[in-house]
Amino acid sequence: MFRFLQIVCLFVLSSDLWADDLQKAFNVVKNDEKQRGYRVVYFATQCQGRQGLYMPLSQVLTIDKQLTAILFTAFSCTGNGVAKRLVMIKHDKYQLIKNFKMADMDFLGDMAYLENRTIVFNGYKWTDKDGHCCPSQKAALHFNVDNFKQELIIE
Repeated sequence: MFRFLQIVCLFVLSSDLWADDLQKAFNVVKNDEKQRGYRVVYFATQCQGRQGLYMPLSQVLTIDKQLTAILFTAFSCTGNGVAKRLVMIKHDKYQLIKNFKMADMDFLGDMAYLENRTIVFNGYKWTDKDGHCCPSQKAALHFNVDNFKQELIIE
C-alpha cells in the first residue's frame, strides 16, 4: 500500500510539473505570435471570429533530466490552416524553435520517438498535385535536439 501511495504521489507531482511546463511553453509561443500580430488562445470557442490561432493539442517528450520538448498543434481561428510550434526546455529556459519546418502545405506530423538525440516526427508532406485537404507523401522530419538541425526524409 505504501509503495502504491509513493507512485501516486510521484505521478501527481510529475503532472503538476508538466502542467507548469505546458503553461510556460504556451506563453512563449503566445508572446512570439503576439509580436507578429497574431492572437493565440487555447480553444476554438475562444476565437470568437477574430484572426489568430488556437492550440488545443500538445505532446510532451522528456529527453533527459535536463531537456524536454513540447510540440503544440495550432489551428487558424478563421480558416483551415494548421501549424506546429516546438518549444525546447533546457535548465528551466524555454526556447521556441523559430526555424522549425513543420507547417501547413509543407509537412505536418507528430512526435513519434527519440533516436540518438534526434526526435523523429512521422507525418505527410504535400506534393505539387495534392489538394489542401490531403497531403499524400509519407515523410519523417528528423530534429536533432542538440544543434536543432532538421532533415526531412521522404519515405
